[in-house]
Amino acid sequence: MTDTVLNSLDVSKRPRTPDEAAVWYAAALGWPVTPGGGGSSTDAARDRTSECSSTWLTPGPWQWAASSAPELVRAVWRLSPGAPVLAVLGRPVPGARRLGIVDVPSLVGVAALERLGKNPAAVGPITDGQGRIRFLVDLGADGEPEYGLSKWREAGVDLRIWGRGRCCPLPTPGAAGPSWVVWAVPPDPQRRVFPHARQVTAVLDRAVRDAYPALWDAALHQEQALS
Repeated sequence: MTDTVLNSLDVSKRPRTPDEAAVWYAAALGWPVTPGGGGSSTDAARDRTSECSSTWLTPGPWQWAASSAPELVRAVWRLSPGAPVLAVLGRPVPGARRLGIVDVPSLVGVAALERLGKNPAAVGPITDGQGRIRFLVDLGADGEPEYGLSKWREAGVDLRIWGRGRCCPLPTPGAAGPSWVVWAVPPDPQRRVFPHARQVTAVLDRAVRDAYPALWDAALHQEQALS
């Protein structure tokens, strides 16, 4: 049944509705998705520091139904028509052992994009309209590694890695408000590969140094003082 849906789907055609987008993410990319709910910008900010909250998920028994099976996704969206699409993180997907995101301020993210754009493994980052950019990454077999980002948070730059137990809003036609996100680089169904989180955080480390030179000097001095 999955093959039938995928073969009948024009992966080069941009989805026109949330329902079509949900099926496209599942069928063309193999990503587990679930419908999102309402919320405010405050909810969106809180969601970056908490597990998938009820403000982002459709209430009721369909919260468990995150799936990459197109027919199941289609059935779930019949019960939640027009709902924005959320990717469920921490699960295996084509091109990644475990799907995750690295969530960073736009100033740092844009600087990193210039470098990652030269890398053929770079995959579609998302901008959320709230001053953030999310890089889709492969978390690999590691637990929930930080890869040195904690030092930047201590310096006041909010760089985080999200994985198991969390969700990421995906660009959805017609979605507005806190769920309004767009692709900086759209995903390519023919090249489903993700950079490892370690690779992206290494580039981000360099980008933070360029975007916040004073913070880099402070962090460097702090490391020297502790060594």
